[in-house]
Amino acid sequence: MAVSGKYTRLKNGRVKFDIMYGDGSVEIVILYVSVSEDELTVVSDRPGDMEKYRRMRQ
Repeated sequence: MAVSGKYTRLKNGRVKFDIMYGDGSVEIVILYVSVSEDELTVVSDRPGDMEKYRRMRQ
């Protein structure tokens, strides 16, 4: 699903996302984001809600 929006860097490694959907609704999500070498970690406030992404080198 493609969406548009904007993000704002907050303090303490947090990022606020204003996600705009095609029907005009807006969802605000605040996540903790960290980068270590080739790994991006995204964590929400919900217990156990964490995703990790590894950069692929070409």
